[in-house]
Amino acid sequence: GQLYLFETVGTLISILNQVPTQQVTLLRSALAPLLSSLQTSVRTNVTTVEDFAAVFRVHHLILAVGNVGKGFPDLSIRVPVPSGSWVEIFKEATEGILTAAKSMSQFVIIREAVSFFLRYFPLTLWMTDEIIL
Repeated sequence: GQLYLFETVGTLISILNQVPTQQVTLLRSALAPLLSSLQTSVRTNVTTVEDFAAVFRVHHLILAVGNVGKGFPDLSIRVPVPSGSWVEIFKEATEGILTAAKSMSQFVIIREAVSFFLRYFPLTLWMTDEIIL
């Protein structure tokens, strides 16, 4: 149920494409808490119940960011270069998610969440470094 809420937030923000400054402000407001929580939840070693909870939290946060992205125009590989003021924000989100994924790649649910996210934001659009999960 909550993922639909994030998708709706993305859709509502994306329709503000005629007011790019407001669109960027709202998108940053929506994604900043998610990405901040993602950054603080990353664990490389899991030894306690809290660590396991953090792994699930990272999974859920990546899915939430991906669902916000579902509300924006399709960024499939067929699109030559994405445009819009919002693109830079999703680039930053992609970098944060990939950083978390590198640290937590031993967890299948993290790899699956990143795979879901990358359906909407393919790396080939804006990443030059090769990322291996």
